[in-house]
Amino acid sequence: MIESTALATAEFRRDAESRMRSAFRAWGYREIDAPVLMDYEVLRRAGSSAEDVAYKLVDEGGRIMVLRPDMTAPIAEMASRNWSDVPRPLRVCYFSRLFRRNAGDREFFQAGAELLGGGDVAADAEVIGLCCDLLDAAGVGRYQINLGDTGVLEEIATSLGFESTRRDSLRDSLARRDMVAVEALLEGLPPRDLARAEILLPYRGALQAEDLGEMATAGVGDALLRRIEDLMGWLRDIAPAGDIGFDPSLVRKLDYYTGPVFEVYCPQTGEMLGGGGRYDGLMGRFGMDEPATGFAVDLGSIESAAEMNGVYPDPGEMCLVIAGGDPPTRALDLARELRDAGKRVILERMPQGGEDALPGRARTVGARRIYLVREDIHEIPVSPGEGDDPR
Repeated sequence: MIESTALATAEFRRDAESRMRSAFRAWGYREIDAPVLMDYEVLRRAGSSAEDVAYKLVDEGGRIMVLRPDMTAPIAEMASRNWSDVPRPLRVCYFSRLFRRNAGDREFFQAGAELLGGGDVAADAEVIGLCCDLLDAAGVGRYQINLGDTGVLEEIATSLGFESTRRDSLRDSLARRDMVAVEALLEGLPPRDLARAEILLPYRGALQAEDLGEMATAGVGDALLRRIEDLMGWLRDIAPAGDIGFDPSLVRKLDYYTGPVFEVYCPQTGEMLGGGGRYDGLMGRFGMDEPATGFAVDLGSIESAAEMNGVYPDPGEMCLVIAGGDPPTRALDLARELRDAGKRVILERMPQGGEDALPGRARTVGARRIYLVREDIHEIPVSPGEGDDPR
């Protein structure tokens, strides 16, 4: 049976969500939801660049509303407004449909988690480890984890004497991975400063733990280096399935991040699967100043990576039960027994063309086995290739 892309994608997503939901529970995260239609003021107060790509509309009271383009900002607002008395750290997770005005998919699905009230390296390592467990549960296989830290750019830019406007332009260019713009902003530096700043060029690639000392010569201080080394040490044990490196040029597009950040890529395609990081300043914008960190993964990208590894949902064996006599009581009873045993069952009358048409009918519905019910039950296996469901 050949399935439509829409059916296959929906089936993969539901299957992946089920396994990822088990991973969330295993880490102690509770599932929540947020309104699809949200107040534009939430995005504005968050200072999120997502407001630039949000679909906006005006309600009957004149308020500007948006279709949610991001989950972190609304969760931060809900946590400050409704969950202030809940003990910290608070661990929450979600599966959500988001909407953005951009050149790619305007509607997409994310899974993610937020750890509110956790301000140490253990919290940073936890969300990255949980992200890895979600990817493993979805069948992604191998992936590359690129770590970064917002402090790297700040300290290097300060050591180079960049004013705030030039530093902000550099941050924006790095977030867009625009090497031409980055090189233009570094142009004119003395040769010694230029050599130090080149560690920010995106094409240099990620550093391994033994290479982190290179950042010291570029202007990164000892305290920040120790924080990065500490996090990488935690991740060697908590996220062994992924290849881990530190990318000094890594800057996330959403501008509320502070401290450690990360992105996860599929090495076969280079496609980003997800990312996140620390956003300690965001909660205070909604009246509850506390540390926080989190991440989100894109279910569409995960599906593509999992398919490359031959991972598809296993919906169970499909059986075709043919009621070949009247009344169809025996066929109905058999269908019920098979369903109780975990099989997928389609019950039909004999097709036009009789028994000769049964293999073709089985192929159409994706059945691997036919049960022809008359006075007796005749079990007819479907030859390989005729009724195998590709998913």
